[in-house]
Amino acid sequence: MWLPKTFGTDGVNTRLHVGPTMTAEQREELQRQIAIGRAQVERFCAHITTTPYFVACVGRECNVCFGSYGQPAAS
Repeated sequence: MWLPKTFGTDGVNTRLHVGPTMTAEQREELQRQIAIGRAQVERFCAHITTTPYFVACVGRECNVCFGSYGQPAAS
């Protein structure tokens, strides 16, 4: 996704964009979960060479905007 703001997302940082209805607490928890996941991969693989880009939504409208059909999670 080259221009996430065109879809109405908020930039939390350069690698994370979220739907505008996501609360501050949800944004913080998501960042915490991403950091935990990264640490787990580093423990298993020793070195991460990628820098994933995340877009997260809460709510059907945001999910559908990105091609979801209402699934609880999509990748």
